[in-house]
Amino acid sequence: MLYTRQVTLEEITPEEYEKRENNFKLSPIQKHWFDIFSRIRDPIVDRNYEKLIFYLLSHDDADELCVNDQGTWVKQYARRITDVEIREMARIASNDSVKRNYLEIKLKRPKLYERLERATIEFIEYNGSIIGYKISVPYELEDLFNIEKCSHANGYRYNQGLWVPKECETEQMLPRTVLKIFRSIA
Repeated sequence: MLYTRQVTLEEITPEEYEKRENNFKLSPIQKHWFDIFSRIRDPIVDRNYEKLIFYLLSHDDADELCVNDQGTWVKQYARRITDVEIREMARIASNDSVKRNYLEIKLKRPKLYERLERATIEFIEYNGSIIGYKISVPYELEDLFNIEKCSHANGYRYNQGLWVPKECETEQMLPRTVLKIFRSIA
């Protein structure tokens, strides 16, 4: 199952990404000239941790599930995890006090196992929903998602996607034509 193809990453400028981080009071990620930045539309959303984790692990390219247990990351490989371990990880996630970047699924193609390239979806609990709010996708795995990017956005290293609630959207979203001009002079 490739549920990630329902998630849209729409390219925005690095400045727009930074505004979204600030408005949602997130710690800024390190930005590189070889990355592109996106807003996430149609993120993965659920209200039940166990159901969500089973769903996340159903992805054809699921590699590793990670849950933060009071500052220590508990990690299980998707191909080896048991139902008992899934339930335990769901319990740990539901008891997390911060509810931000405490649950991650990492996706990787079997042919890329010798390399470190993985797509990562990080989760946040917001208004009672568990939401895939941050996505980092290497160029090699961009076909796992629905990506809307400028024609100039080829050869990037990572696509950094961010979902924020409507109330944290910025006032002025740059139209795609402005973004194309920005890319052509950069």
